[in-house]
Amino acid sequence: MDPNAVLKEIRGLVTSYNNGGKWDNTDTDDLVRLVDDLDTWMMRHGFLPTEWAPAAEQHPPRVEMIHDRDYDGDCSISVYIEGKVVSGYDEYSFDPGRGQDFRDYADTLAEWVAHAHPKLKARMRESAYAAITDRYVVGGPDDDRVAVRYFDLLVLKYENEEEQP
Repeated sequence: MDPNAVLKEIRGLVTSYNNGGKWDNTDTDDLVRLVDDLDTWMMRHGFLPTEWAPAAEQHPPRVEMIHDRDYDGDCSISVYIEGKVVSGYDEYSFDPGRGQDFRDYADTLAEWVAHAHPKLKARMRESAYAAITDRYVVGGPDDDRVAVRYFDLLVLKYENEEEQP
């Protein structure tokens, strides 16, 4: 269904009625059917007609992030949407420090990936692969493929733990 076409038909019928045009039971039936069709469409999570879409859908909000990095201490991230600070977000840092232990680091990153939003998992997995095979991570396998496979198994472990009651 095209909600834009349905809205155009509804508006045409309403305009005709408001202008004193000939109106009969067929027009009433058509209007009721069109409104019902549009309502059903939207209740099933269909997209709104373009003219009804909120401004945010027509123009995505401006999202900005400030990453304050302290080479001798903790890093911090601040997130803003349309200039307003956002709180309660999840932060992930794929930045291995010199001497980072492979097993501990892979375990932490695997837990993050396992609990991440499904739309972020692939992107986070790419970052994790690069991080765990970084030359500054110590104690890991010499073969990157082994490191990646080990990591994937850790992710599965955490995902399976989520599914347990």
